Amino acid sequence: MTARQLVARLDGLPWRDGAWGAGAWIDAWATAAHWNMRRAGDDGAQPDALEALFGWVLTRGRLTSHSAVHPPRTHSAFFPLLNAAVSEICPKEQLAGTLGVFLAVMSSGGIVGPYLAGWIVDTAASPASGYALTFQVLGAFAVVGAITALLTVNPPRDARRVMAGA
Repeated sequence: MTARQLVARLDGLPWRDGAWGAGAWIDAWATAAHWNMRRAGDDGAQPDALEALFGWVLTRGRLTSHSAVHPPRTHSAFFPLLNAAVSEICPKEQLAGTLGVFLAVMSSGGIVGPYLAGWIVDTAASPASGYALTFQVLGAFAVVGAITALLTVNPPRDARRVMAGA
C-alpha cells in the first residue's frame, strides 16, 4: 500500500459511527506492516506508507488517552505502534513482563495526574492560577520527558543490548 492509498483509506474510515472498528483497522495495518518489514527487511517495506501513518496520526489525531478513540481524530494508532516498538527490542522470553511494565507506566499518568492537578489547584491563590500552574507543571514534565527520550532512546542500540543479555 502506498502512502497516498493509506492516507485515503485512513480518511475514509468511519470515525464518527465506527471509531473502534476504524482504530482496529489501524492496529491491524500497523501490526502487519511491522511484521512485513521484519520479514522482508528494507527491500520489501514501504517506509513512505509508515511515515504517512505517523504523519496522519500526528496531524489528525487527538492525543488524550491510549485507550480512547475520539472521532474523527484518533490516538488508537499510537498504542499498537508502541507495542510493536517494544516487541522489536525485547526478547520473546521477556516480552510479557516488559509489556506489563510498559502498560503500568502508561497508566500511571491517569493515577498521578488528577491527584497532582487537584493538589496544585487547591494550594494556589485562586482556581484560575492553580489551573494555569497545573498546565505549566505538566507541560514541563512533558518537555523534560520528550527531551530525555530524544537523548537516550536508540532502538537499534537498545535491541542489541537487550538481545545480548537474553
